Amino acid sequence: MKTKKVMTPLGALIGLLMLAGCDTQTDDGIWLDDMANPFIGTWSYSSTNMSNVTTTTTMEFKTDGAIEVTTKQGENNPTISTVYYLVKDDFLVLSTTSGSYYTKCRFEVIDNSRIRVVQDAGSATIYTRVGAENPNADRTIVLNDNLNGFWRWSINHGTEEGAMFMYDWWTIGTNAAYHVYHYMGKNKRYIDRGEFSYYFDSGNNRLVALSDQYTVTVYDLSNVDLDNGRFQLGARKYEKFDGETFWEANHTPW
Repeated sequence: MKTKKVMTPLGALIGLLMLAGCDTQTDDGIWLDDMANPFIGTWSYSSTNMSNVTTTTTMEFKTDGAIEVTTKQGENNPTISTVYYLVKDDFLVLSTTSGSYYTKCRFEVIDNSRIRVVQDAGSATIYTRVGAENPNADRTIVLNDNLNGFWRWSINHGTEEGAMFMYDWWTIGTNAAYHVYHYMGKNKRYIDRGEFSYYFDSGNNRLVALSDQYTVTVYDLSNVDLDNGRFQLGARKYEKFDGETFWEANHTPW
């Protein structure tokens, strides 16, 4: 995606002089650069090892936050796996099964059929489009991980709401983002802890979040029962609620 540039006064003057001799501004034609998630669709890349065996990886990025990955090594039969991902600005985060459990990358759209992806402290990989361009494709992210809704710490509310009654609560959307607030003093937004992009690796009950400062945090969830509105994050238990009722007499934790 295009990055914003700060123009100095001299630069602005030069820009105005240049535009003075032009009737219209021409577009560069790279519509993909304007997409919030340019990866929706199918992409591939190849590499050849020292034994002259070529491995081709094909990745179908879906709007439900998953990628179907097909790997073909030489003459071997292809293998298919599922990877989860999130995109925020020019960052791409992919799930992995080992190491830190995620891979964080920066990316840059080269043109409508190529994206340069650079892993942290790694070399660049060029993703090449598979199939025809479709600038009108639906790119709306709609996760189906059953996490959407309002969640709060599961604690004992007591018989009367005291002045120091407080807890964190989350509002999680289907758009791969969630916001964290702190409830205190009967103010549901007493503290705004910010918005995060995320993916949920349901196979491993692992939630991976990217902050506005592009810091990645991995949460291992336990006792996950999303059908009944429950999960545990470390020692803290969370429960689903209506997003409006923040204190309930004699409410006990699950």
